[in-house]
Amino acid sequence: MKFEVQKSVLISGIFDCYKVADSGPNINPILTNLQLNAMSDGTVTCIATDAAASVHSTFKSDVSKAGKATVSAKLFYNIVSSMSGETVTIEKQENQVVITSQKAKFELNAMRDEDFPSIYIPATDAFSSFEPIVLSEIIDKTIFSVSNDDAKQHLTGIFMVCKDKLAVAVSTDGHRLSLSEYAYEGEFILPAGIIIPKKAAKEIKRLADSNPDGIMLAYIHEKKMLAVKAGETIMTVRIIDSKFPPYEQVIPDYKENVMVAPKSQMQASLKRIQLISEGAESGTILTLSKDLLKLTSTDVSKGKAFEEIEVDYQGEEITIAFNIRFLDQILGKIEGHELKMTFGGQKAAALVTPVDSTAFVAVIMPLKLSD
Repeated sequence: MKFEVQKSVLISGIFDCYKVADSGPNINPILTNLQLNAMSDGTVTCIATDAAASVHSTFKSDVSKAGKATVSAKLFYNIVSSMSGETVTIEKQENQVVITSQKAKFELNAMRDEDFPSIYIPATDAFSSFEPIVLSEIIDKTIFSVSNDDAKQHLTGIFMVCKDKLAVAVSTDGHRLSLSEYAYEGEFILPAGIIIPKKAAKEIKRLADSNPDGIMLAYIHEKKMLAVKAGETIMTVRIIDSKFPPYEQVIPDYKENVMVAPKSQMQASLKRIQLISEGAESGTILTLSKDLLKLTSTDVSKGKAFEEIEVDYQGEEITIAFNIRFLDQILGKIEGHELKMTFGGQKAAALVTPVDSTAFVAVIMPLKLSD
């Protein structure tokens, strides 16, 4: 195998493969590699997989000898990125991949090509159009509340439904739930819903963000696989084959005890309070009375923090505690200058939403208050 290519084209062509291969520890060392396949028509394909997600991308080059090469994704990407020349030559010589540009030359040990796993690529007609901004938004607004508990496999991903021109994404870790929904104009449908693993969802969002002009989606039911096509790149991910809980039953429909508060002021208060309570499960106590919110936090080794915020609150006086980090993450997903929180009582979940939008809904469970 031997081909010469513009450095910028090569970097763009291998980047998505590099990200998947280098995105975490792999039990099988071969999965830290990418495989290049140079064809006589000038097309070079690059593939990588971590077993859960796979990427297939193509780019054009000047191929003088067709063939394959399998090499460390991270090392190959870092070396190519560091090259100072505008063009790069890649050549496989026996068990080495030789990279040259101007006066720089690297000889990398190659892996056995036959050891690299094959990946499935859906046919072009399997894909349907979808808006990348919608996909990016619904993932961004739900990925933070995905569970990290592998014992609860059905909660370790984002549940996504696309039907009636409405895309809905939901996630929960049992302590909070987030839901995002946006209308879309694309032709893709997913009426029954699937669970996308958290790691794969991050990569899908990255693809959507880097291809704002349009993407294509396909769900391959028999393989339990979601595919994303962005330009010359196709990513496939294995969905979580489990049943997502009936999230609609968790979202309360409170009519009373409604607070409207300035978002930035409340976020700033929570950040200051976290200077006292820095633990992962640190709590803050919210005391609500007419048009006033008091925030209190205590750390036995550091002291106490108090804040007061003028809010629009109508309802009974309520004292309730929340995990500071969880509440702060939810507020960070609220668009606009104000947020709305609705309460069912000291021991009931609270509902958090934007004031003028239904695109995002969050539910957060309270912490137990000591007597």
